[in-house]
Amino acid sequence: MSIGKFAASVLSGTQETTVALAALNFDFALFKTEAPKEYKALGSALTPYRREVAEDGDIHATARKLRAMFEQILPPTPSLYTAYGMRASEIASSSKESKTANTSELLRLDAEPGAEALIVELIQAGAVAIHLLACMLAKLWTPLEATSIWEEIVQRRKEKLATADESDPLNVFAAWAAKSTLTRQQLANWDASARAWLRAGDATNRVRQKQLKLILDNIDIPVSTIGNVYDSVIHSWTSAMIALNKLIEGMPHSIENSSILLALSAWHLFPNMSVLSSSNVFIKQDDPLIDSRGVLTLGLQSAQSAVSRSSNDLMGRGITWSLPLAFYRFYGDPVQKEKALNTDGSRISIAQLLQICMGCVFHGWRDAGFNAKKAAELMCDLWVYCTEKKDWTTRVGYQKPSSKSWFGVLAGAAKSYLACDDITQTEYTRLFNYGRRRCPGFLGVAQDFLSPISSLQQPSVLLALAGNHQGRIRLLRSKAMRVGCDPGSLIIRYAVTQPNVISTFALTTVVPPGSADRESTVHKWWTIGKVASAPRGLVGLEEGDHQGIADVLGPIAGVGNGDRFFWTWTGTGAARIFDKGTVTKSVDDIFGPFAEMALFRGNVQKDKPRILTGVPFEFVLGDPGTAAIYRILEDQKPASQVFSGEDIRTSLAQSSMDISQSGLLRHLGGVSSKAGTSASQLRSLKVLCTIVNIYEHLGDATVAMTLTSSKLYNVKWMPEHYPDDPNDDSKSTQTKKSGNDLGEWSRSKINIVHAFEPLDLDLASTFACIVMLESGNIDLSSAGLQAVMAMSAGDSLYVATRLLADPASTPAFKITRIRGNVGRAGIALLIPPDQPRTREIEPDNWNLINHDEFDGTVTDSFQSTSLHMSFTEYVLPIDTGLHGVRDTEIYFLETVISVHDRGRWMGDLKILPVFEDFLFRVIKTDKSTCTHTDKTGLPEEEELISIDSWYEFLDRPAGPVVFRARGNWMARLAAASMSVVKGHLTLVFGEDLCWRCGDTERGHLGHKKKPIFIL
Repeated sequence: MSIGKFAASVLSGTQETTVALAALNFDFALFKTEAPKEYKALGSALTPYRREVAEDGDIHATARKLRAMFEQILPPTPSLYTAYGMRASEIASSSKESKTANTSELLRLDAEPGAEALIVELIQAGAVAIHLLACMLAKLWTPLEATSIWEEIVQRRKEKLATADESDPLNVFAAWAAKSTLTRQQLANWDASARAWLRAGDATNRVRQKQLKLILDNIDIPVSTIGNVYDSVIHSWTSAMIALNKLIEGMPHSIENSSILLALSAWHLFPNMSVLSSSNVFIKQDDPLIDSRGVLTLGLQSAQSAVSRSSNDLMGRGITWSLPLAFYRFYGDPVQKEKALNTDGSRISIAQLLQICMGCVFHGWRDAGFNAKKAAELMCDLWVYCTEKKDWTTRVGYQKPSSKSWFGVLAGAAKSYLACDDITQTEYTRLFNYGRRRCPGFLGVAQDFLSPISSLQQPSVLLALAGNHQGRIRLLRSKAMRVGCDPGSLIIRYAVTQPNVISTFALTTVVPPGSADRESTVHKWWTIGKVASAPRGLVGLEEGDHQGIADVLGPIAGVGNGDRFFWTWTGTGAARIFDKGTVTKSVDDIFGPFAEMALFRGNVQKDKPRILTGVPFEFVLGDPGTAAIYRILEDQKPASQVFSGEDIRTSLAQSSMDISQSGLLRHLGGVSSKAGTSASQLRSLKVLCTIVNIYEHLGDATVAMTLTSSKLYNVKWMPEHYPDDPNDDSKSTQTKKSGNDLGEWSRSKINIVHAFEPLDLDLASTFACIVMLESGNIDLSSAGLQAVMAMSAGDSLYVATRLLADPASTPAFKITRIRGNVGRAGIALLIPPDQPRTREIEPDNWNLINHDEFDGTVTDSFQSTSLHMSFTEYVLPIDTGLHGVRDTEIYFLETVISVHDRGRWMGDLKILPVFEDFLFRVIKTDKSTCTHTDKTGLPEEEELISIDSWYEFLDRPAGPVVFRARGNWMARLAAASMSVVKGHLTLVFGEDLCWRCGDTERGHLGHKKKPIFIL
């Protein structure tokens, strides 16, 4: 009987009958109803296990009880239910098609996550409405917060229902609902189901969601301004349903609050929009489920939010919702929580995370008009320059950073930005700006500690990378054209670099000085020293002339931005550079045509010497220690100058500036960095590329946007020191003591390579990394995670690849992601029992055991073997430092992987420790290790017994045995695990068989007792 028919019979009965029925202990949650046709496609997306959960599991009862509680206040929205059913079917069908190969009944939980909340018996209109509310809450609030909201609105709703007149036939189900029980764990699991479904829907509607997000990120309208949790949630939920139902039916709607916008994002329905701003924009989404006349009209921001928005927060916070959560903690006043959709409600891909990191790297960049596109172009140019084969041939052992290095992944992000379509590029630009403005600390960047990329703007850094003083002069001359001064008034003071000679300082012009009568293309040079028979002092040299050995004067102490110095000549002896003091002398005698152009602007008075009291210059740009531009002192000081992105790109493009490739890599890698790059930045970048390397194999897995509020250099799961860490002084000390001293330059070459590359984390650290990215805030040390073999979070099962592969194989990556979950709230870390059980052989099984002699035939006798996953009742919460809250964010879940043969249990497995046990050996028989010509010859010294059933395996003889399961990875994996646990030498053959290699391996180990060969 359906609930609808049962309700009709109640209404047709007498009052006494109604009261009698109400007095029954009736569990209406067990009644089943027929699914509307729009939802039937969901059924084909489920495995039998998920269908069983949907029809008879705990999630079924939760949905029924919630429906009964809230059904009376739901508005009639039939068009919404129909459209949502069709969209849900699309999502389930699309997800089913996109799944990769199943891995066995071991992962029978890999059904479409969240679909059990919609399928079959939960599809009556009321149940769908409850699911829609779950999606709205899950879209914006964390699991702990959403569960707290659910508990509070359920409690308040039951209080309201308790006052209803039970004698009224219309209140029969309401009265039952008021007396029903819903635990917090049931509500948490209901929320978890909605979260898994949201991820599946977002993945299926990726393009439409992206376009919608570009609009929603610019809106500063709250979901609700009601301060009461129950009233705020119910009003936002029902008003969004009414508005969207009208849009689907073709009626235009203008927003009053952003509840409808939150609903669009959570329910994956996309009406056309008219955005009112300085220039009205019509956004056409062409959702076939919504009538084209149903246009949603909205403004880019409310007047109130525009006034209250901070001047430095250019983008605003987007859609927000603030609520006081009374059920969040065990003790204390309600906790006020506010969430913003563009950050708290967002999950992003690794590609999107890298765009945020690009912004972090360019935080503090001082260049007017610098934007995401220019940053991407600069990053690409740097990558190309550093990975071209330029000066490698002269540096033994030198290697370029790989594409997996942090330099490589950022360059890859830059290339993606430049190659993507307009909509994606707009999204990437916003992510870049967000990272640059809001979260530079994610990579340890600060205004006082610029990234290795941004510090290239500093003149002292870029000039130091030029190969010689000629390159530095060309770099400064190129920059001088864009400093906002008359180039003719500028002069370059530079350190002359000569082999085996201490540097001295000299002068040269920025532009060739001409005279009143003629233009010149020849630069003027001055140096201090002796040239041929020239007197000691300032000597004018044309470009290309030999410069004399100079006096050692060194840089002027204290020269910096705004400081000045005087060039003077006493008339006798050497000319000097002073930071103070003057003398009267004809400037023509000192500077010639340069004085005419720079000092007197061509105002020539022939035959009349011009006298200045010294020649005062002030610093404009550069590094006083190597090369810098100065100009004739004027009343108005020059603006502080740095190299722009265009300057840096020009320096890389022009070979005449001779930027050192190895020097640039040493700077970026923090090895002997002149900019003093913070070690926290380099560690953060190394953590970043390690994350990217892990997620490269995890498909379309997403990460929490809130992750960007953390500091990567502080993560607990990254080793403190790693091989060839340039910050690990102990290793360089040990290298010297060992007598293998590579020399400072050779060691730094090794450090350059490893400063860029990702780490190959162990399995426990990899799981800890994924936990942090899934949650956005849970940072665990790997120390307590050594036993973890899988984890469930959201819509994903992350499984150690060893559990899904043949024991003789070497997986290319440690973890495999599978769409699905364990159907429980929070993040579950799956661990095996300490002492797995094995089936005991009973006396009446004697007729099932043959133990025939192995005749050399290779076959699979275990085709009926299957692996299964189940859970015990053991759950251990993990301390994350958050105390007083009512829910557990993350926990260990004891999980049993069992082997079955024709449906009969044979034993439980503890798989991962097997691969570290010395009793486990893979016999490699490839050409590089096996030279035997006779590979099929069996050992003659003793008889080999064939194992062709699990009963024969569990009651095996004492001698060597052969487990025949060729090509059956599940049976081979189970046998290897159980054999090692029993203390037997386990020799596993790969694809090629060589009995000579197998017997040799057995002999080398010196452990011949009870060996088992697994074919």
